[in-house]
Amino acid sequence: MNQANFGLFDSEDKPDKDEVYSVAQLNKEARYLLEESFGSIWVEGEVSNLHVSSAGHQYFTLKEEGSEIDAVMFSGDKSKAEVSPEDGMALLARGTLTVYEKRGRYQLRVRDLKEIGEGELQKRFQKLKKELKKEGLFEESHKKRVPGFPDAIGIITSPTGAAIRDISSTIAERFPPVKGYVFPVKVQGEEAAGEISNAVKKANDIGDELGLDALIVSRGGGSLEDLWPFNEESVARALYDSR
Repeated sequence: MNQANFGLFDSEDKPDKDEVYSVAQLNKEARYLLEESFGSIWVEGEVSNLHVSSAGHQYFTLKEEGSEIDAVMFSGDKSKAEVSPEDGMALLARGTLTVYEKRGRYQLRVRDLKEIGEGELQKRFQKLKKELKKEGLFEESHKKRVPGFPDAIGIITSPTGAAIRDISSTIAERFPPVKGYVFPVKVQGEEAAGEISNAVKKANDIGDELGLDALIVSRGGGSLEDLWPFNEESVARALYDSR
């Protein structure tokens, strides 16, 4: 194989040294351009994937359908803000656009927040919850007794996710004699709710054969969108009908 196949160029074709950016220089220039071009702005969006660092800084995503931006509110600004963000909350965020130079990530540094209502997902959740409550799905009288020492548990989750590792290690530590039967499902995405609902029904169909005393329906952490399949009506009804 000759060198031409590698796309090498002659020294005469190389750009001048002054035309080449280092990664650090590029990120620094991008940060300068963003901060100078926009200044302080207001951005409207729905909060998602909120987490708080040990130092009290809040990291979250502001999103609307089809688009999102990373945001950070440092602890000093957080203490002065009118409201504290929560997943699903619709907010107006005042801040400056910047680039986190170490990672080259474009983000909004938030200095103040104003609540404008619930986000679309949160509205859907509250509406469905109200409808199901009216039907009696959350009545205490319908709740099943959880056995103190089950012989066998059906575990409905991803076979490769964090949840199954946590559940397995907890069972091994707390009560090794219990048997666990995994019903593998997707735990996020459009197909997840259907798979979870069907797995609950299947566990009930063969529960006597396996000697199941209880079911765990679980996944690891995630954003409101990642967790959304567990809020779907089909899952709520499957759990309500479960023995």
